[in-house]
Amino acid sequence: MFEQIKLLTEFTEYPFALFQEQVCIFESKIKASDVLNAFSKKFWNYSETDTLSITYFRGLIFLSTKFIINKSNFMLIMIMSEKNSCNWTNLDWTLLFKKIQAYIAILSDTKQLTIKKRHFEIPATQDSEEEKIFTEQTFQTTFTDHYQFEKHLMDALKTSDSLILNKMVHNLSKINQTPLSNNKLLEKKYRFVSLITLVSRAAIQYGCSPTHAYRLSDSLIRQLDFIQATPEYHSLIKQMLNEFSLLIKTNTASSTSYIVKSAIEYIHQNLYDDLSNSTIAEKIGVHPVYLSSTFKKNTGNSLRHFITKTRVKEAKYLLVNTDLALKEISGSLHFSNQSYFCKLFKAETTYTPKEYRILF
Repeated sequence: MFEQIKLLTEFTEYPFALFQEQVCIFESKIKASDVLNAFSKKFWNYSETDTLSITYFRGLIFLSTKFIINKSNFMLIMIMSEKNSCNWTNLDWTLLFKKIQAYIAILSDTKQLTIKKRHFEIPATQDSEEEKIFTEQTFQTTFTDHYQFEKHLMDALKTSDSLILNKMVHNLSKINQTPLSNNKLLEKKYRFVSLITLVSRAAIQYGCSPTHAYRLSDSLIRQLDFIQATPEYHSLIKQMLNEFSLLIKTNTASSTSYIVKSAIEYIHQNLYDDLSNSTIAEKIGVHPVYLSSTFKKNTGNSLRHFITKTRVKEAKYLLVNTDLALKEISGSLHFSNQSYFCKLFKAETTYTPKEYRILF
């Protein structure tokens, strides 16, 4: 088996993981290990023998299939960037499926494998029956007009309820709406821009940084250029709602402390300046020691760590949306040197800046 795995490692350019009876026995080039670990059981449950399952999640594509060797169940998972495959033709996908057939043949020593395509989204975590009943009674998921939909969507986003968000996406097409175009896909794109504008404003209203909200909005709108079919549109809608829900959850201040909010606002507005505890404290009119202790108590993070995380987020945006060199990015964001910037970036994202620019 290990000779075959070694051969596969040399043969494929894609990261992959091999599981035997739900236990990962080998990984190669895996960077999204946190996602893989979180959803490995779901992949195992939803993958089928001799069937290629294609799962989309946050810009990544997971291709998984099960096979049997000496009465033991195995599963192969390969990971691709959705961004790198968005312009693929049917021929490109056909070639990939044939390669995967060859990979399985290497591992299982059989050439009789038939792979069928099956698309599915990673489902929401299963809740208890009591939680489902409570959720369904609290939120409406079917609507007759767009205003009702928007009102309840804002509530679901604020509570980060993925179950309700997925149900609302499923019922979105049933809402009575005036046609915007004779081209059905183009009409859906118009609807998307309208919806994401509403969601962006709601995120800011709930306490998110306007810069982060609008940048996420711009990033998602750019993906519309690559949408060529309705299933891809629905996937983008789900991605949009999940990412904004996460943004709201992670960026909304847990405290109403005026000092903390003022510090966060000042950091966002002056990210390209040389920020320090003393300068921020002076600007908002408090003692540096008091600012540090208050910020830590209310957010769970030190002020310095928050500044670093915010700068890394800005660096992620610059890596994807500009051609600036790493040295220019690290310098403009006041990291002491490029090496230190790369170290902190990898600590926060698990990727080096170069890897992040290539993958995303």
